[in-house]
Amino acid sequence: MKIDCSFVSDMLVDPNAFGVVEHVIRLAKIFDGNVIAEGLETTDDWLALRLLGCDQGQGFGIAHPMPAEAVPGWLDAWRSAGPWRDMPARYCAGSDAMLVVAGIIHRRWVRALTAAVETGNAFDVDIFDAVQCPFGKWYRGIGERRYAGLRDFEVIDDIHRRAHRIAEEIVERLACGDACAARARLPQLQTTCDALLEYIDRLATCAPDQAARPANPPPPA
Repeated sequence: MKIDCSFVSDMLVDPNAFGVVEHVIRLAKIFDGNVIAEGLETTDDWLALRLLGCDQGQGFGIAHPMPAEAVPGWLDAWRSAGPWRDMPARYCAGSDAMLVVAGIIHRRWVRALTAAVETGNAFDVDIFDAVQCPFGKWYRGIGERRYAGLRDFEVIDDIHRRAHRIAEEIVERLACGDACAARARLPQLQTTCDALLEYIDRLATCAPDQAARPANPPPPA
């Protein structure tokens, strides 16, 4: 089963595209089949697809077209330094894959928003609702079933909503023509996102009863 490149290329910025990729992979697994993702371009794409259970991928993130005689050299380089080697060893089979992927999406989203503000094109970045983004859906689904009752689980929701509020404020200030004020909020957005990713990493790699609150939570917005 193949996943079209239009969904793969957008899956880390568009919750709907992500949902399509996730469900195609699940469907393939139900029928004990393999799935290949087309249009794999970045290490983040690679990590997300591997964590979701995708068997194979193709795209410029793996290799550009090359003559046959170049394949052996490329293969040696891939085996020794391919992006798959950068996949954190801590994300093993027992990790909460959906949570990790949601973290990747948030990191990509903040990067895109930051770049857009710096160029004055923030309107090109989707400011999706905190409930409907992949993390929000995870939180109210798998997350509640696995981590309900943990202090970290309660705190991470507040941090996540704060990140979305700050992003909305940044876009609103830019829309009002106050680019300086919008840029001034970027460090706070990054700090909040860093805290969110710290909690995500801890929850994804620990058993629920081992999760612990980071020593330095971010200040309120």
